[in-house]
Amino acid sequence: MKWYETGKGQLEEGSAPIDNADAFAARQVRPYPPGRFRINDQSYPASFTGQPTISWAHRDRTQQTAYLVEHDESNIGPETGTTYTLRIYDEDDVLVRTETGLTSTSYTYTEANERADCGLGPTDPLNTQLRFELWAIRDGFESWQWYNLSIVRSP
Repeated sequence: MKWYETGKGQLEEGSAPIDNADAFAARQVRPYPPGRFRINDQSYPASFTGQPTISWAHRDRTQQTAYLVEHDESNIGPETGTTYTLRIYDEDDVLVRTETGLTSTSYTYTEANERADCGLGPTDPLNTQLRFELWAIRDGFESWQWYNLSIVRSP
């Protein structure tokens, strides 16, 4: 019988739980999520006006090795082959637009796109709220974490 010392005392080998490495879902090879997420150049604003411009900063798991990178730091990288996916949902939380393969660090959701995506006429009011999801993709792997922000449009 073999015993191991743990932080809570001794544990018999046969009593140890079996952990599955698949639970990490290849986390070590996934790209880092973008940082410095902004709507109209504001960090997590309570509301926005006009056309929302979503912006972010590149992150790179191969370069971010010397210190903990703050959320608001500017671009690091990007890691080769990284792109971004942005999903936009209307005020009823219906997915109305998906932008894939983005390589820049901003996207403007124009009024024309919003009207077309939501079936709004030229005089119909725009959505009173939008929701944005943003994450990184590299070599078929999505970032472990992503942004998911609902925001109200001010009149």
